[in-house]
Amino acid sequence: MRNDKLVFVETDIVNWKMKQIATYLFLMLTLTGYANTADAMSLRCDFNTKFVCRETSCGMSEDNGVYALIDTEAKTYSRCDARGCDHYKPEISTSGRFLNIALPANGMNMKLRTDDLSVVDVATIGLDVLVSRGDCKPAM
Repeated sequence: MRNDKLVFVETDIVNWKMKQIATYLFLMLTLTGYANTADAMSLRCDFNTKFVCRETSCGMSEDNGVYALIDTEAKTYSRCDARGCDHYKPEISTSGRFLNIALPANGMNMKLRTDDLSVVDVATIGLDVLVSRGDCKPAM
C-alpha cells in the first residue's frame, strides 16, 4: 500500500513539473515568434494585493478593478478597468523562468513567473508608485 501512494505522489510531481516546463516553453516560443500563431495564447492577470507609495509613506490600496491582458500572438499588453482597455506594444524579454514586460515611456514594468503564472506589476502615476501582485490565467 505504501508503495502505491509513493508512486502516485511521484506521478503527480512529474505531471506538475511537465506542466511547468510546457507552460514555460509555450510562452517562450510564442513570445519569440517560433510557435504556430494558431497556438498563441492570451493571458488575463488579476491583482489581489495592491500598494501605493507616495512621497512619505506606502500603504494598501483599494481594488480599483484594474487587470492586465497579455496577447502573445500580437505581442500586446493592455491595462483594463471598467471604462475599457488601453493597448500598448511593450518591450518583452526573458530572464530564466521570468517574462519581463516593460513600457519604459509609461513608467510600467511587469514580471511574470512562467512556472506558476504569478505576477508583480509596478506602475507610476506622477511620482506615486503602484505595486500590484496577482496571478495570470489563460483568457477566454
